[in-house]
Amino acid sequence: MSMSKVYARLILVTSLVSSLVFLTQGISIGQAPKQGGTYTVAIESKISNLDPQYSGGPNQRIWATFYENLITKDIEGNIQPALATDWEWVDKRHLRFELRKGVKFTTGRRFDADAVVASFNRALNPEDPHQFFGFTKWIKGVRKEGEYTVVIEIDRDYPMATDYLCSTESGVIVDAKAAEEWGDLKTRDAGTGPFTLDEWVPGQYVRLKRNEGYWGKKPNIEYLVFRYIPEPAAQVLALEKGEIDGIFRCPPAMVPRLQENPNVNVLRYPYRRKVTIEMNFLKPIFRDHPKIRKAISLAIDTVSITENIVGVKAIPADSVVTDQAFGYYGYGFPEYNPQIAKSLLEEEGWVDTDGDGIRDKDGKPFEITYVTDIRRDYRNRDVAVAVQSYLKEVGIKVNLELVERAPFVDIVVNKGEHDMCTQGWSNQSGEASWDTYLRLHSDSQDLGTWGTPRTRRADIDAMIKHAMAVYDREEQEVWWEIVQRKIYNETLIIPLYFVRQITALRTRVHDYPKVPHEYWQYRYINVWVE
Repeated sequence: MSMSKVYARLILVTSLVSSLVFLTQGISIGQAPKQGGTYTVAIESKISNLDPQYSGGPNQRIWATFYENLITKDIEGNIQPALATDWEWVDKRHLRFELRKGVKFTTGRRFDADAVVASFNRALNPEDPHQFFGFTKWIKGVRKEGEYTVVIEIDRDYPMATDYLCSTESGVIVDAKAAEEWGDLKTRDAGTGPFTLDEWVPGQYVRLKRNEGYWGKKPNIEYLVFRYIPEPAAQVLALEKGEIDGIFRCPPAMVPRLQENPNVNVLRYPYRRKVTIEMNFLKPIFRDHPKIRKAISLAIDTVSITENIVGVKAIPADSVVTDQAFGYYGYGFPEYNPQIAKSLLEEEGWVDTDGDGIRDKDGKPFEITYVTDIRRDYRNRDVAVAVQSYLKEVGIKVNLELVERAPFVDIVVNKGEHDMCTQGWSNQSGEASWDTYLRLHSDSQDLGTWGTPRTRRADIDAMIKHAMAVYDREEQEVWWEIVQRKIYNETLIIPLYFVRQITALRTRVHDYPKVPHEYWQYRYINVWVE
C-alpha cells in the first residue's frame, strides 16, 4: 500500500467542538450536562514537577491538561486538529502545519508561529533536552513559514511522525518565553489547554481551574482536583465516603466490594499499557551474558504473577509491544522452566560452592539489586517480592529497593544504578515503534531518558529504524515481527503483563471517557458532576 493511501490522507475537521466531543465520548446517560462543581480524583504519587521538560508519569496527568499539541487523537486513534487546524506532508521529510488563530496562552501571550518554534527549540535543546528527548530526536528543526504557519523537518523517512506529534510526550506547546523568564515551569503553567493551575499544596493535592479563556469547548466542571492518597485501601475508603469522586486505577481486589455500593460505578476497559521486568545493560553481567539473561527470564513465572498477584487488571504479556498496538506480534513468550535456568547459570560458571543456596563465581555471590516504584502500577511491591522469590529458587540473591516515584526515577532513569527493575510503559502512538524505539534504540538511551534497559545495540538500532521507515503497512508488520523475535531471542526485556484498566467513580460523575491511551488534555472536558 502506498504512502499516499495510508499516511498522506489528512483528516480535515471543520468543527473543533464536534471533534473534541468525539474525542471525549464516554458514559452517556442522556442527561444534559450540568455546569460547575468539582471533580476530585485520587492520585497515587506525590506531585513534584509540572514542567513537561522535566517530568512524566503521574505529574503528566496534571500538566497535560495545561498544554496542547498541534494535533491530537480521538478514542479510536484517528488524528484530529488541536492547535493546528490543517497539516500536510510537503514531502517525506517536511510537515507543514496551519495554526489556529485567536489562541492565547494563560500567560496572556499570543499563540502563533513564533511561539511554536520557541517551544520546540526549548524541547530540542541538546544542552538541556526534555525528559522524553528520544520521542522527538527525529525532528531536525522547526521553522516559521508565515505568521500562522510552521514547517517541521525530520531527519529520516518516518511515516508515523504525525502519530508521535499527537503525544503529550512529543510535542506539547508551552510559552517558552515565560519559561525563560521564570527559569522553568515546575510550579506554574504556561499553556493553552482547558485547565489552569489554581492551587498546589505539596503532598496533599493539586487543584486546577477551568480556563475561562480557553479557545475550544470549555470543561463542564469548574475545578479538577488531584488528591494524593498513596494506599489503594485508603483510596477506596475515601471514594466510599464521598471524599473523592474517582479512582483512576482502582485496585482489582476492591472491585467486588465497590460493585455492591449503590453510590459507585466500576468501569473496565482496554488500555494500551504494559509492565515489564528489565535488566540494566550498563551492567556487564547482563550486557555480555545472554545465557544469564535467558536464565533469569526462564526462572520467573510471569503467568502466575499476573494471574495470582495482579489479577483481573491484567493478562500475561507475550511481547514487549502492547497487544493493542499496530505491529504487535506474540512471539512465544512466556516460558517458565527453572531447571533450564539452573543449567544455563551453571554453564556460565555460577555454582553454589558453599551450600548457602546462593550461586557464586570467583569468590563472589550472584547478588543483584531490584528497584521498583511501589505506587506506579498495581501491586508493584508484591510483584518485586515474587521476582525475588523466583530468582532465589535458582540461586540468585535479590536485594529489593521498594521506593516512591521520585527516588525510582533518580535511581533508574537519571543514574542507571540499579541491576533490575519493574517498568511500566504506555503506548500513546498506537504502533510498535513506541514500545521498541523508545525503549531499546540508542537514540532513547542516554541517562535521564526513558530507554532504561540501556542496551545500545547497533543491530537492534538498525532493525528498529528500518521498520520505522517502511511505508507499506503489510511490510511494516513483517518487520515489526522480526524486531520482536529478535528482542525475545536476545532476552532484552522480560514482558510481564498487559494492563486492563479499572476505574471507579461516584454515581454523581457522568460522561467519564473510557480512553484506552494516555492523552490527558481533553479527558475531563465532558465530565460533569451532580
